This record gives sequence, C-alpha cells and structure tokens, in this order.
Amino acid sequence: MELTVRIRAIEALGQLHDPNIEQWLTTLMAHENSDIQKLAYKVLRRWQRA
Repeated sequence: MELTVRIRAIEALGQLHDPNIEQWLTTLMAHENSDIQKLAYKVLRRWQRA
C-alpha cells in the first residue's frame, strides 16, 4: 500500500509547475527501490518535455 501511495505522489509531481520538482525527482532517482527510481526518471523526463 505504501508503495502505491508513493507512486501516485511521484506521478502527481509531474503535473505541478514548481521549480523544485526537478530537484525532488532527482532525489527520488537515488531511492533504494528500483521501481521508484525508474518512475522518478520517467516523470522527470516527461516534466522536462512539458
């Protein structure tokens, strides 16, 4: 359950227009869970293209 909440939160970051999002997502890319790392990378790339 906790992982699901984290995943939803990471995806929600990509919808925001806050200059700190890139820093937050970069930090999440160093997380111990590889699923969170991959998702943070994908969301960061999507956010950068927007």
